[in-house]
Amino acid sequence: MSSFIAIKLDTKPEKLHIQIMAITAQTSARPPRVMPSVRQRIERGGERLWRLQDFRDLPFLAVAQAL
Repeated sequence: MSSFIAIKLDTKPEKLHIQIMAITAQTSARPPRVMPSVRQRIERGGERLWRLQDFRDLPFLAVAQAL
């Protein structure tokens, strides 16, 4: 999930920019590691035809790239 904050930079004091960047860096959620999850399921599930629907609980694009 991404977020976007629009701030007009030329009207704010410099220290405020540093504070905003620090807060944004702290609150950014780290995306789940999809590749290890996909690999682990495939190793446990054995040799078969794996489809994107087998990984419904994971982000679609990340699973597609991992497969």
